[in-house]
Amino acid sequence: MAKFDSINNYYENLVFDRIDQILANSEYDNEDFYNDAACIALNQLPPHYVRHIVDAGFYLTQEELETMTRKIDAAVEVGIEKVREFRAGPHRTEQDEARIQEEIEANKPKIISAENDPVAPSASDDS
Repeated sequence: MAKFDSINNYYENLVFDRIDQILANSEYDNEDFYNDAACIALNQLPPHYVRHIVDAGFYLTQEELETMTRKIDAAVEVGIEKVREFRAGPHRTEQDEARIQEEIEANKPKIISAENDPVAPSASDDS
């Protein structure tokens, strides 16, 4: 697979750098938070594959670079906020818990005993 080692998503390093700028020396300055925020941010952005990262800027107009920067800033902001909200919890409301319990009860397998098993022979069949 070495044939494709030089292909990169141009947004990745830009997103990583932006997250690092925002979160450096903050209470969220840890690898897990960075990675979670980056995944959320990158999933909001279209892929922009390039062969050589250093050359990518050369082929973009100033307007394209500014548009990409705005998209990155917005995506990173959403990514950081979603991770903050998730980690702040609680993740489920009382309504969520009630709905989950209802689903569990509705999908719980019915326990079949010898008395209510329609296939099992009944005591009266022994005669």
